[in-house]
Amino acid sequence: MHPWVAQVRNATYKRIATGTWFVCAGTVLLLNTLDRLSWGVWIDLLRLWPLLLISLGIRWTFVRTPLHPLVLLGPLMVVAATAYVVWGGLGQPGTSAPWSGTEKTMAISCPAGEGAQARLDLDFDAGRVSFVSGRGDETEGLSASVRYVGDEPPHACAGPALRLGRQGRSTRFRFLSPLSLGAKRWEARLHAPQPLAIDAHLAAAAANLDLRQYDIRGVALHAVGSDVIVNLGAPAERVGVDLSGAFSRIRLVVPEGTCYTIARNRRSNILTIDGVRAGRARQVTAPACSGKKEAPRYAIDVDLPLASVRVDAGPAIASPRGAGGEPL
Repeated sequence: MHPWVAQVRNATYKRIATGTWFVCAGTVLLLNTLDRLSWGVWIDLLRLWPLLLISLGIRWTFVRTPLHPLVLLGPLMVVAATAYVVWGGLGQPGTSAPWSGTEKTMAISCPAGEGAQARLDLDFDAGRVSFVSGRGDETEGLSASVRYVGDEPPHACAGPALRLGRQGRSTRFRFLSPLSLGAKRWEARLHAPQPLAIDAHLAAAAANLDLRQYDIRGVALHAVGSDVIVNLGAPAERVGVDLSGAFSRIRLVVPEGTCYTIARNRRSNILTIDGVRAGRARQVTAPACSGKKEAPRYAIDVDLPLASVRVDAGPAIASPRGAGGEPL
């Protein structure tokens, strides 16, 4: 065979493989931005990274042999795997396998402290996490019972504040190994007798935060590549809900008749209110706020480019499987 023929063939197969990967990634991103597919699907897709090595191995093995058409098996495998994961994500985003029986449980108790407010700082990535209201222990402070898979969740108390997750965070940048994606799973019952503020940083996560039973005084949620459901109870005062990050799908559920306002800092996202698209509106006020200037409300601030935010007023939704759907 002439060397020139082999070079052209190798270049052709390389372009086919590269083009296939770009088409698959672009298709998934398009479904994400159209809110047809959860951003959490990337957790499962990135766990298939060994297929890229297999595809490269097939190409290097057969590209210079009479069996060179077999090189196309690599791109076909990538397409099939992507279609399989996407199809499952379209049916039920954020799902995961049941508990395996190898999980562990730990108890955390933070003292009440002198402040009138408790705080939860959550830092979680590459997996599934849920928080629900739970029974307290003999103390008056913040306490939690955490069931987990993988390494024991790092945690620390600072008076009535509980930090759960990575310690000493100095930057929002983090490196996620493909080997770790989807490996972690935390489910916690949190007891907070005091008013509670939430500060959550999530990356490549499927999360359910059930906050209906708490006296919430503030929610700050930074989500990147995540699928998050937040169930809120009736506000006792003006409560700020700050949503930031990118490439995520956030769903807020508030009780029927709750007053809330929404401010969008960017229009490069999809905002849906009770199933109706808000278009390009920068400010939205719920009908329940009409004539109630000083009424308790949620002040929702959205700074989420390339993401979707949905606000539903009505009965709280059930927890998605894999993000708190099983009782602790």
